[in-house]
Amino acid sequence: MKAIFSITGALLFSMALPQNALAATLAAGGAHSLALRSEGAIFSWGYNYTGQLGNSYSTSTMQIPIRPAAVSGVVSVAAGASHSLVLKSDGSMLAWGSNSNGQLGNANTTDSSTPLTVQVLSSGVSAIAAGSAHSLALKGGIVYAWGSNSSGQLGLGSTQYYSVPQAVTKLSGSVIAIASNADATFSMALKSDGTVWGWGNNNYGQLGNGTSLNNYYYSSVYSSVPVQVTGLSGIVAIAAGDNHALALRNDGVVFAWGKNDYCELGYLNATTGTTCISSSTAKPVPGLAGVSSIGAGTSLSAAIKADGTVWLWGTNRTGQLGNKSAIGDGKVSMTPVQAFGLSGITEVSIGSSHVLARNAAGLVFSWGNDSSGQLGDGRLGVDTSNTVTSSSSAGYYFYAAAPTQVFGPGGDGFLSLALPGAIGAITNTATSSICSDSASLSDVVYLTVPCINFLGGNYSLQLQQDTSRNDAVYFRLVGYGRN
Repeated sequence: MKAIFSITGALLFSMALPQNALAATLAAGGAHSLALRSEGAIFSWGYNYTGQLGNSYSTSTMQIPIRPAAVSGVVSVAAGASHSLVLKSDGSMLAWGSNSNGQLGNANTTDSSTPLTVQVLSSGVSAIAAGSAHSLALKGGIVYAWGSNSSGQLGLGSTQYYSVPQAVTKLSGSVIAIASNADATFSMALKSDGTVWGWGNNNYGQLGNGTSLNNYYYSSVYSSVPVQVTGLSGIVAIAAGDNHALALRNDGVVFAWGKNDYCELGYLNATTGTTCISSSTAKPVPGLAGVSSIGAGTSLSAAIKADGTVWLWGTNRTGQLGNKSAIGDGKVSMTPVQAFGLSGITEVSIGSSHVLARNAAGLVFSWGNDSSGQLGDGRLGVDTSNTVTSSSSAGYYFYAAAPTQVFGPGGDGFLSLALPGAIGAITNTATSSICSDSASLSDVVYLTVPCINFLGGNYSLQLQQDTSRNDAVYFRLVGYGRN
């Protein structure tokens, strides 16, 4: 089966990179993905209905990574349900995608498929995070918030939405980290004293302050001002799921609290020992030690151990556990299980129903739901070794039940965030000659012949003739796909 993905007029990748460059961060959104390369270039793929890929294309999905227009010098990325945020090296921010609640921070509520400057925060920002339809930034130890505020997730003491950043003045002390999630309507902050704070939706106890559980999404249990998560100290990292939260202590122990319908907290009812029950107080996750990093998403939790292995617990409806186990409604793991075939992993990011991870060499892996191309492998489930079509209970899309590499430019045809400058020979099928410009594809590459079947014939390029050049017949790289 041959799949060629055309992106008319697109500039796909910059290929001139340091040999040992590493990715700075990953972001899994509602159904789209972002990846950051060390020189400040970013890639996006997946669902694009509201322009969250940032490329001005009208296509609703993109199954392979592309470059958002005019974005460079990026040091961090974040993805909400349908919007994207980036932090630049000068401390400013850009945003694009859905803006129905002002989450782009540009003083209006109009969606944008091109990057826009976030107002107020023109410099000094050190960290960013995205919720379902709200955004967070950290500047000088102070949290700023904007966008949807129906559950008080902005932390401003009200439920009024704001389309420009507002300082969360009710949170005193120096904040060193912030968190939210693509499906979350609550926010988190980690202070320099090792305490954890939360605000917004608290229906399932996700604020961790011991309040009574409502266990119903469509209710009005929330806090519009920050409250402290009880019983925690010495915390060094935090992560927010849709309705649950994680914290990593300095001794490698992981704590979890909030919703537990899919066993995403990793512990059972203390009374019955057989069922998962929500908790409004933080408790340690059994069976985990030596954890160096954590991640959380919709009904799913993850931990990276010091040995670079990835462990996940919670829902497996679309293969999010990554261990090739059965998928579908009701498929969960009450205890952490190891993702199949991964080692040397340094970062993980969880979206609504898919997972991204990268290793120390800069390679990017994905698994879970691929209904909108958010896995970035260009195949929508063709790889039967890792991918299965869903059962009727889980829908009709494709899922990867084990990690698969994200497709893109690299010595073996996969996206590398430590990519060397050249990708190998590109041959002209008509003459079998080497294309004259094959040494390194860049953002401004023109090829003198329509070349396809590169990288040993496993992939295909699609080119578009550029009529703006009069001295010869040139073709521009506008798409590529897997044979």
